[in-house]
Amino acid sequence: MLDSAKLKPKRNRLEFAQWITSPEHPTTARVWVNRLWQYCFGAGLVESSNEFGKLGTGVSNQKLLDWLAGELVKSGWDTKHILRLMLNSSTYQLSSKGMNDKDPTNRLHWKYSSRRLTAEEIWDSYLVLTKQIKFEIGGPPVRPKMPDAVLQTSSRPRNVWPPSPGDSANRRAVYIHVKRSIKLPLLANFDSPDRDFSCPSRFATTVPTQALTMLNSERMNEFSEKFAARLSGSLDEKIREAFQLGTSREITDGELHEIKGLATDLKVKHDVSDDQLMSRICLLILNLNETLYLD
Repeated sequence: MLDSAKLKPKRNRLEFAQWITSPEHPTTARVWVNRLWQYCFGAGLVESSNEFGKLGTGVSNQKLLDWLAGELVKSGWDTKHILRLMLNSSTYQLSSKGMNDKDPTNRLHWKYSSRRLTAEEIWDSYLVLTKQIKFEIGGPPVRPKMPDAVLQTSSRPRNVWPPSPGDSANRRAVYIHVKRSIKLPLLANFDSPDRDFSCPSRFATTVPTQALTMLNSERMNEFSEKFAARLSGSLDEKIREAFQLGTSREITDGELHEIKGLATDLKVKHDVSDDQLMSRICLLILNLNETLYLD
């Protein structure tokens, strides 16, 4: 813990900051790298990331936590350096498959813990897949188009959320304007944190509104249309390209046969036009577990 007895009587802000970041004690660095580990692996080396004291859960690998904390201090508190170490580690690159009889919660990190993308990651991934994303750094926040049904819940529906013009709103989720009374459904339904409280860790829920949003919302149908528009070639070639982009692997012959069967049903039974057909297939691919999960 931080040793308050070593704090000199002046107690100004600069001295307080120097005390927190002093290399003489590792607590700040430990908390810092534990948060980064939690972000990369789903759970921290200390799972109670807001509680490092006696009420916490304890550390699963003390030597690793201490080494990472020391590396953070030696690197000049370089967060990117620590993230590179974690993301290039053999632990991060492990498969999620394995036997769960000895360590079912994976506290010893003998495999990768499969996880669903966060709300922000889903938003960013879909913008990348549809080739709409703007990678500019910095600048004012943006307001993507909000569904009318959400705006009607406000006392000032016409003024509460003026949308950003054109495609300027197609930026990473970190740049989306935060308004506590109104949230984008795609982010809200996938457990975007409540801005009224701190969020030490995220929990991935599974609720019916997620499926409804992913299949029926205006935003998702727009994503699927943009996704289909970037594809070229014959139907088989488009399906193969879309599947590879969405899941990062080649489609199997069996999967291709199933999707082509779906395409036939859409055209024959539901009178879907050729222009709409690939959009529906892209909507399917955007909803696959392999698109939404890291494993």
